Order: sequence, then structure tokens, then C-alpha cells
Amino acid sequence: MLPLGVSVGYAGRHAAPAVAPFVGYQFFVLHGYNPGIPVVPNRLLQVGIRAHLFRS
Repeated sequence: MLPLGVSVGYAGRHAAPAVAPFVGYQFFVLHGYNPGIPVVPNRLLQVGIRAHLFRS
């Protein structure tokens, strides 16, 4: 399996925000997972909010 992906987030202009939204996309190919299908492509999309518990 060789994953390829990109992820971006937004922290705003405030110094050390408590939460920050993000979105990520990943594409990977599985080889040998199913004998009937030699190569299985997969995609993963993540959308969420990152919480910063300890602010400096």
C-alpha cells in the first residue's frame, strides 16, 4: 500500500486558536487484497475540527 494525500487547515489570524477546521484527502491502492481483483483503489476524505488542548 502506498498512500498519497493532502491535508489543509485554517488557524485564523488569532494567536493560538482553541479550535481549527481541517480537510484532508487520501488516495491509496491495495495490492493482493482480493485474488479476483489484483488492484483495489481506495479514497479517504476527512473533514473535522482540530482542538488545541494546551495553548502556549
